Amino acid sequence: MEGVYCGHLERSELQPAPLWNRLSPLAPERPVRRVLDLHAGLLSQEMGNDLRALQFCSLAEPGLAVLRALAPREALERSPPLVAPPHTHAEQRLDGAVIRIAVAEGVLEAAATQSLAGRGEEQLGEDLDASAQTSRWF
Repeated sequence: MEGVYCGHLERSELQPAPLWNRLSPLAPERPVRRVLDLHAGLLSQEMGNDLRALQFCSLAEPGLAVLRALAPREALERSPPLVAPPHTHAEQRLDGAVIRIAVAEGVLEAAATQSLAGRGEEQLGEDLDASAQTSRWF
């Protein structure tokens, strides 16, 4: 998302985007190891043996972002696909898959899909997010 602002003139600032890469904490006090691979454009994260995640944004499809996580099923099931940014009035579907935020030039709309795969305690979860600014009002 680029060029979307809230406010007016000198009081304008970049509009915070919906948070698409949040997972419910397994154990918030445990350290997270993050590695950013600038060559490949990947962010990997690990929290012991409980969580492994990989994030990237598509160069071919601007606005498309992916989070792939391997974690206990209950952690992935309670993680919503999108979270409204703090201090923002947003309309959100009950399942959390679509968020709409009014901006100066129209509406910022984000949609996500979430899927779980695997058996037993450990699950593979994928979140796909696509954001777009539209000029229609809701």
